[in-house]
Amino acid sequence: RIKDARSVVKKKLSVHSGRHTFATIMAGKVSVPVLQQFLQHAKLADTMVYVHLSQQMLDEALEQAKW
Repeated sequence: RIKDARSVVKKKLSVHSGRHTFATIMAGKVSVPVLQQFLQHAKLADTMVYVHLSQQMLDEALEQAKW
């Protein structure tokens, strides 16, 4: 049983890293304009800085595309 996430996560935990995690997870669930509003960014480029797409996310998006 894990009592403290800091004992497992090797990276320093912060609000900033939480925003990156939130944006990356939500990028697979909502449209980018909606994510932009969630993060309260005026510019789309600012939102995309927070999104880190994995190869798995890219592969799944390609599979779901209606060609």
